[in-house]
Amino acid sequence: MERNFYLDCFRIFLSFLIIGLHFNFLSEVSPTVNYIFVQGISRIAVPTFLIINGYYFFSISSNTDFLKWLKRLYLLYSIWMIIYAYFWFHFNRPINSLINFFFFGYYHLWYLISLLQCALVFWLIKKHKTLLLICCFLFAIIGILLQYLNAFGIVSGLTTGHHRNFLFFCFPFFTIGYLINKNKIHLRTAPHRNRIRVGILIGIVFLLLESYLNYKTTKESFDILLSLYFLTPLLFIEFINSKTVSNKKNLALISSSIYLSHVLVHYLLALFFKTEANYSLLVMATFLICYLVSFLLIHLNKRYKYIL
Repeated sequence: MERNFYLDCFRIFLSFLIIGLHFNFLSEVSPTVNYIFVQGISRIAVPTFLIINGYYFFSISSNTDFLKWLKRLYLLYSIWMIIYAYFWFHFNRPINSLINFFFFGYYHLWYLISLLQCALVFWLIKKHKTLLLICCFLFAIIGILLQYLNAFGIVSGLTTGHHRNFLFFCFPFFTIGYLINKNKIHLRTAPHRNRIRVGILIGIVFLLLESYLNYKTTKESFDILLSLYFLTPLLFIEFINSKTVSNKKNLALISSSIYLSHVLVHYLLALFFKTEANYSLLVMATFLICYLVSFLLIHLNKRYKYIL
């Protein structure tokens, strides 16, 4: 199967952004630079991954294929929840807390279970075009509103889980990726790549301004930025239209491996280094070690399926 070389490389870069997001990249430079990187630039990663997942989900057309896809994703999620069990499973933890961890995921593994839940909802309504578009738009608006209501303290009792979930975060971006493939938007815009690139530059400026304004007004964490709905589809279209292809899947698996293993690698590194000394150095070390570990995981995945 042919792979898009530049898109797979971009996925590795997105994995680095996620490590930087989770572990305070550039915090020793300045609070402003750190905030704009973590709460601005790095926030392109998860929505872009969702768009990629939605784009390739278009090839799944039968219930049998869908069930195979669900099974694979669920097994992947379960295996990594077991790998991380040391950090979340304790016998003295209340049973409702354990159930919450299992159904909503430990740390970064929320993405896998939310993707699965998102796909279930999507599969039920994907044949109803109007309903699909309404849900995509409505869920996106609700997610953004809940995010800002929470960040500015307008409504009490809201948490990250109220907006960063399978419905109000994953579903809109996943649907965008699916619709790009279904309507061949990437092919129709291919002759106008210069316009796409101008749009990307405008989107980056919009993203930087939005994150800077958030820093000046609230300094809270943001998962969903309005500018991401403009920028991330354009970024994806730019890379999916790349003409450079490869027959190797390893680059995509490297990205998955880095994402899945980075929290564990970082925890192990933090045992030997003072994290407050240089967060950026620790982030880069985590990325490098995860990159090297990915070759081991790829080898294991050939023998024991569902690791990646």
